[in-house]
Amino acid sequence: MWNINIIFATFYTLGSSKKRLHRLKSTITKEVSQMKHGLFLLLLIITSVSIIACSNDVSSSEESTMSEEGYIVSKDKDRILVIGGISLEDVQSYSPEDILNGKGSSAVWFYIPDDLQVGDLQVGQKVKVWFSEMAESYPGQATAQKLIVINE
Repeated sequence: MWNINIIFATFYTLGSSKKRLHRLKSTITKEVSQMKHGLFLLLLIITSVSIIACSNDVSSSEESTMSEEGYIVSKDKDRILVIGGISLEDVQSYSPEDILNGKGSSAVWFYIPDDLQVGDLQVGQKVKVWFSEMAESYPGQATAQKLIVINE
């Protein structure tokens, strides 16, 4: 980068007056100073926005945990089908297909991680399951993060 004094020395040797050079130097110095302040302000704004955005991501991920409450109507090796909006009598009286085709208000296949022990769960139990993301299919599909059995 050019040193400002070298530039002014060059202009001076070319015959410009000292007053004119001094005004030019003063103007350029002020503009450079303003540019530095502007750049500093821009960096400060970008940093602030980045910090705010990152902190919002953390809280939104905490708030994104959802839950589903319903009865287990089917059970496989590592997943359970939970349907909400039905009664225990519906679970005992109808097949899972019949419930899926009209009885239940919500249905989700929950994949159960090893640490949640799917072996202990039984068809007909009422459960509440927490999860973070669900596939948009019917029935929905999600991975359980937490599961409790509701005793009635």
